[in-house]
Amino acid sequence: FDSLVEMKKLLGIVVLGLLISTTSFGHYEGYEKDLAKLSKANTFIDNKGKKYTVDEIKDKKNTLLIIWSTGEGGDHQLDKCSFKNIGYTWEGAPPAAIANLHDKKIKDLTVKIYGLCSGVKGDVKKGLKWLKFLKQKKPHDYPGEYKNVKRQNITLNKIDEFIVQGFENFVLAGHSGGGWLSLNLLSRYPDKIKGVIAFEPAMAGTFKEQKKWPGMHIMRNNEISIITQAKSLKALVFNHPKDSYENEESLGFLKKYDDLKFISLGNLKLRTCQYADQGTDGLRDGHDITGSPCLTKYIEENHLIENYLNSLF
Repeated sequence: FDSLVEMKKLLGIVVLGLLISTTSFGHYEGYEKDLAKLSKANTFIDNKGKKYTVDEIKDKKNTLLIIWSTGEGGDHQLDKCSFKNIGYTWEGAPPAAIANLHDKKIKDLTVKIYGLCSGVKGDVKKGLKWLKFLKQKKPHDYPGEYKNVKRQNITLNKIDEFIVQGFENFVLAGHSGGGWLSLNLLSRYPDKIKGVIAFEPAMAGTFKEQKKWPGMHIMRNNEISIITQAKSLKALVFNHPKDSYENEESLGFLKKYDDLKFISLGNLKLRTCQYADQGTDGLRDGHDITGSPCLTKYIEENHLIENYLNSLF
């Protein structure tokens, strides 16, 4: 009898450990309200950022749907999400290199773009709790789900909704945290997602921030351990060597995949590239190059994205 009781206790501990390691926690208070607020901005967009509805897409089966995911800030804050100003990645909009694919033909498929706002807060909602986590050095000590995990789940749910509506062909695209979550989902759901276009993927702050706040590094390492379990990763990744968040060396774990195409943007000089609003001469950081007209020009002149998409279908 005693041994049976001890066995039940042990099983309880094991189950609890599994729950913690997979971050199976309830959502923070106010999550549904935040998600409803963000979801109002979700929309299909054309190459000018003009909104349109799913009802205007008549042949969903032969549509290549590119789902765009924005970058993200700290876990304790909601992110901006607006798609009307193409190239304004700081507002959440896609670069022209993505928006200009609207209505393009890839084999027998017609490209459509969907902007997805999913930047809910992580479960560490209050600033002081967030700082406490960042200072901790022990693994698996995040009290719940961090923002990028929540965003992954929201994106996956949206894909399932689109499947019910008749869409079959999905490619994820995103900048920074949006690019990172896209790679994570592709690694786990290659049966649903055909590929990923990731611009400057990152999810744990700058190199300096990761060094200062060990908690960020813990989250990042956890994500890498998930992504690298995949046998294949048919992604297109853009990275500038002067990105203060990730570089070719720190993203070296992606190099194990022969079907992943990694494009270094070192040939694009930051001082000669501009932000999409043309308001400042020169970029301040390689991480900002995603929305720059100079990157779109480079991509389109070399047909980098179109060639990649054609290779998937």
